[in-house]
Amino acid sequence: MKFTLLAEEGSRSSGGASPENHRVLLVEDQPDVARVTALGLAHLGVEVRVAATGSAALEQALAFRPTLVLLDLDLPDFNGHEVARRLRAQREFDAVWLVALTSWNTPDMRQRSVEAGMVEHLAKPIDLDVLARLLARLPRAFL
Repeated sequence: MKFTLLAEEGSRSSGGASPENHRVLLVEDQPDVARVTALGLAHLGVEVRVAATGSAALEQALAFRPTLVLLDLDLPDFNGHEVARRLRAQREFDAVWLVALTSWNTPDMRQRSVEAGMVEHLAKPIDLDVLARLLARLPRAFL
């Protein structure tokens, strides 16, 4: 699934890097959640790809070269922490922001996300303003 929309003029944050310069890989196995989140991200002006499994996420990450990966932790083949560890094992993903996007928002799960190499642990349902602030914080080095 691929979404590319441009945000309306004047709707972009004036903070960090412009969202339209970013590529986001959304890893989510629930079709409705994936669709709504991807459309929200596309509305912010980013290019979005969606993967429904950990295996598909690893393949798409290599081909798409995202600047941000939003990872559901509960996937059908292996969990988001394992996806994060496998991405972090490859040098080309050292600077990519990996963010847990999950309903498992406990201190233990947040700690496991950090240990797997994620920079954030966000609870579902995710608010569009939270995603916009996250995109604004992405380093300019990606551009």
